[in-house]
Amino acid sequence: MKVVQHTKEIFENGFGATIGNFDGVHLGHIDMLTAVKDQCKKRGLKFAVITFFPHPAQILRAQRGFLITDYEQRRKLLESVGIDYLVEIPFTKQFSELSASSFIEQYIAQVDEFKFLALGYDFAFGANKEGDSNTIKKQLSSKNIAVESLGEYKEGESKISSTVIRELIRKGAVDQIEKFLGRPFSLAGTVVRGKGRGKGIGFPTANLRVSEEIIVPSPGVYTTTTILRHKEYRSVTNIGFNPTFNDNFHMTIETHIPAIDFDFYDEPMTVSFMRKIRDEKRFESIEELKSQIALDTQEACK
Repeated sequence: MKVVQHTKEIFENGFGATIGNFDGVHLGHIDMLTAVKDQCKKRGLKFAVITFFPHPAQILRAQRGFLITDYEQRRKLLESVGIDYLVEIPFTKQFSELSASSFIEQYIAQVDEFKFLALGYDFAFGANKEGDSNTIKKQLSSKNIAVESLGEYKEGESKISSTVIRELIRKGAVDQIEKFLGRPFSLAGTVVRGKGRGKGIGFPTANLRVSEEIIVPSPGVYTTTTILRHKEYRSVTNIGFNPTFNDNFHMTIETHIPAIDFDFYDEPMTVSFMRKIRDEKRFESIEELKSQIALDTQEACK
């Protein structure tokens, strides 16, 4: 997969494409992308995905704690679908003011190699989301570009969308997410030094630092699996503010991995969330906290 910033950078005899943010690259996205890829193959075209970098919400609403996947993970997930080109259009305040008509002209109509475009059922674009699939079809009616609208993908009766997945993450309902993502929700980052309290009470933890752009589950204790140094371990993860120690000003993501007894500061780590064991709470004593951590670890790693 080749990453470019404009459709004019695709030098092929012909290509087809779809457009979207694809945050999370969930099963609805994968179903759509697979359908478009198959259409491109039938037409003898290369397959391109047009998206934006960064996510429009980060520019238009200064949104933080929002993304289901970081941009590197999004690239890897999209590549796994079998995409030939990923067009990451730089999204700026100035770009957000581009009219739907101008976007079509600059990124589709003027690109001779652009032969096929497939759009999601709720696709909207341009300044104030003034454009939709009908806008594109009308403007491209005189061009040799086929435009197709795709249907909605559901899991049973449930709509699959990035918005639905974010709501589940924020509620801590991580056990419900895999059926929408096709994989557990995970956080990837770097292990940083904490205050050493876990090690001091016999339960050393890895403090995970993640990008402020990434959404984090609600405070509480979770059954997790952790990938460290290319190995996977059962683990228990606490997200919260350490109320027993009155550290209520800074949220931490702390993972206890019983099978590890070595330090791994500054190393990359990925934590996947299986289910929530309990909410975070304040304990009256360190001994009470230790007893509860032991129970949580037993529950998470059984």
